[in-house]
Amino acid sequence: RGSTALHLACQRHNSTIALLILNSGCKLDIMDKETGECPLHCAAREGLLSVVQTMCCLGANVDTTSTDGLTPLHLACKFGHIEIVRCLLMVGANPDVINKDGITGEIMALAQGFTNIAELMTTVKGEKRLALIGQLKPLPQPISRVKLKLLGSTGVGKSMLVEALKTGFLGSFFRRKLHPPGATSSKHKNPGKLSRQFSLPTPLNYTVGNPTYTKGIDVQTVHIAAGEFSIWDFSGYEPYYMFYDHFLGDINCIHVVMFNLEDSLDEQIAQVIFWLNFLKARIHPRMPIGYCGKLQNTAQVVLVATHADKSSTLCQKTSSGVHTNKDTSYILDRALSIFQYDLDICPTIFLMDAQLPSSPDMRAFKQQLAKIKLDISEKLPRTNGLLSAVVAQMPEWRRALHAYPVLSWPQFMEQVRGCVNPLASDDDIKLLDRQLQLMGEIVYLHGQTDLVVLSPKWLGVDVLGALLSHDRIIQARITGCFSLDEFQLMYPAMDALSLLQVLEALELCTSCEVDGDVEYEFPCLNFVEALEGLWLRDDKRFPNPVYGGIRLYTSFQSGAQLKYLFPRIQVFLRRSILSGDEQLHEDGGDSEDEDDKPKGQEKDADLYQWHHGSKYCCASLEGIIDMDKNEQYLEIKVRSPEGERANLYYFLEDFVNIIEQVVENVCPGLCVERYTLSPSQLRDHGKVVRSYSPTELLRMQLDNRSSVVLSGNQKEDFIDIACLGSEEILETVTLGMDLPISHLTIHTQRLLSLLLDPPEPMGKDWCLLAVTLGISDALPSFECRDGESQRLSPTQQVLSEWTKRHPDASIRQLVYKLKEISRHDAVEAILRTGPPFKVLSFEDQMTDGSAGTHGTNASTNTLSNLSR
Repeated sequence: RGSTALHLACQRHNSTIALLILNSGCKLDIMDKETGECPLHCAAREGLLSVVQTMCCLGANVDTTSTDGLTPLHLACKFGHIEIVRCLLMVGANPDVINKDGITGEIMALAQGFTNIAELMTTVKGEKRLALIGQLKPLPQPISRVKLKLLGSTGVGKSMLVEALKTGFLGSFFRRKLHPPGATSSKHKNPGKLSRQFSLPTPLNYTVGNPTYTKGIDVQTVHIAAGEFSIWDFSGYEPYYMFYDHFLGDINCIHVVMFNLEDSLDEQIAQVIFWLNFLKARIHPRMPIGYCGKLQNTAQVVLVATHADKSSTLCQKTSSGVHTNKDTSYILDRALSIFQYDLDICPTIFLMDAQLPSSPDMRAFKQQLAKIKLDISEKLPRTNGLLSAVVAQMPEWRRALHAYPVLSWPQFMEQVRGCVNPLASDDDIKLLDRQLQLMGEIVYLHGQTDLVVLSPKWLGVDVLGALLSHDRIIQARITGCFSLDEFQLMYPAMDALSLLQVLEALELCTSCEVDGDVEYEFPCLNFVEALEGLWLRDDKRFPNPVYGGIRLYTSFQSGAQLKYLFPRIQVFLRRSILSGDEQLHEDGGDSEDEDDKPKGQEKDADLYQWHHGSKYCCASLEGIIDMDKNEQYLEIKVRSPEGERANLYYFLEDFVNIIEQVVENVCPGLCVERYTLSPSQLRDHGKVVRSYSPTELLRMQLDNRSSVVLSGNQKEDFIDIACLGSEEILETVTLGMDLPISHLTIHTQRLLSLLLDPPEPMGKDWCLLAVTLGISDALPSFECRDGESQRLSPTQQVLSEWTKRHPDASIRQLVYKLKEISRHDAVEAILRTGPPFKVLSFEDQMTDGSAGTHGTNASTNTLSNLSR
């Protein structure tokens, strides 16, 4: 027939082969001898969008006609492939071409019932088509606006700084007249100080010290000399911290961490370190690891000290009029030493009085913002006409949807196409979405139905600010459960069901059944105290009980952040129960013996939740999760009858997996250490229960022992600690020391890079490690060169090369090699953060040989990440 291989690949709907052929440089416009069709005809008929896009990029003739006078556009219209129609029109296909019977693509679409395609063809005729095409082409200018996020405890002056940034020269003159320095009433000083103390890493407190605190996240656009910014003022009221992860994590913005010079030096240091840790934990580490463990995606941070006019330490002026202070210099040095490989902290700290908007300090601050904004803008996608048109339309869309400015993702795409540009493809709108999020115009929420919030201020203040405000907390029902009607009364101006969809996407609530009625559970508003007798020692259901447990800590340097995750964990627990019930119902619906089941087995799972605590019962298994009274760690305890050891192990693992998933979602940059509780002491219900650290269990394995010292001469066997005494589980467990080095987390790998990358006086660094591992021949390739490789960690390159040559290389072998070169600090880093043991899944076993040293924290990239 004269068909080419490309013809055949497209006709048989094989996009992979077609793209392979195209990338090999084949001819694009060879016609089939019988039909006169080019490969583009075949791809358009079969709906192969990626193939059509590639052909268009390679310069295929889009208006070529077949023997029947059909163009690729005719075929795309006839078979209903609207995205291909957009693609062809975008590259210049003529919508007015007729076939041999005088029929256009528009008529063909109507004949087949594809009215949406017909409407598209109608709207792009004539000169309008050229204007729409031009609107989608990138311009040389970068995005004009970036986000400026203000972080700090209550009362440090974030809102006042926003007002100062908005004030011009004349405004600052009148501001000085109305608010002369020192005129602030002293009666507000102590409440503000009290509230800031509660914002430090201490037990979560709901008391309000500052009655004028910001509600939620206040968002506004500000034009200053440094350019245009979308300013996000994050409230310092602590209950709001639990949802800040949805709006932090993107590095294409500027973060300002603020503290008050009226506070003591210790409190100032504590505030700065807390907020830097808070921010660091919410940024997803991105591979590859740089020199000394530096991340590839570090956030830009500027430190600002407020109330310079009231500082207890003397502030001095430089020749340029900018204030300096020895205490703030010490704070800056401390922050740089701790976070130099985690965050890009500006080497200048700004001391200012926000009541003086035209001061030299404020001018220097604005200049620094302009510099960082320029650096960020160079890395962002270029703007285009579509973005400008949508930004211009956004105020009108918000007014039209003022009560509920939210669209589903399909509705948003239709809104853009219907009001701005019908030629915009799915990829064009995804790019637009990213641009709008980077500018702070919208918020994208990923959920069962992806949502686009057109007004970030509405979401941050009217919804979230109201939900967890102090007034709402003291007035709401303490159970945190509300019927639909009760929730409607909380937000009378909004549709309750629609708003609940937003809050469920933010993981703040979930539906549940209470006494046969559907209610919505908000763990963040659950202030019920734990009932007595939830975990009794002499429970008749457990005559010879088996116990197990886990304690999850964050590293000391990270601060106490787990307390902000607990309500989210409770949402995930409830959803896990509901998904299990739905699965049971689906399985039961197919069973012919459903009527023969005992009534007690219809529902054997139950979840009871209180403030910072949950108890989950499933058949004969029982588990409880809560926080210690100082909210420094999470503790999970489980128990079952003697014959359920293996099931109890998996029950405990399910608990831990839920928590680790929440940690990964909310705080991907947070290193969590897993301690194992003593089963014998859990069984005795002692007030203090011994926990075994990863270091103890891994050191036991290094010493080839099978037990760990409990206390004195008492010992506990590994099988009891790790496997809950189950021989069945023991057979499936792989010791942490015998795991491939690909199971080292990114946190462990960064620690190794931090320790081994810098030159060591005795030469015991990454270079000697490479020699010890037997890969000295690869050393020249690890040397620092100009360009990209200069920023990569040589330690990681060594381990990666070793893994390629020895796919079965284990953590134990690495530890032995580190001991050979007397790097005991690196050994301790592995012992402290490494996995003590693991039950390998089938996927783990299949990928271990090729995983390299990429770690177990795989990066996720969704549209919702950009709203952060």
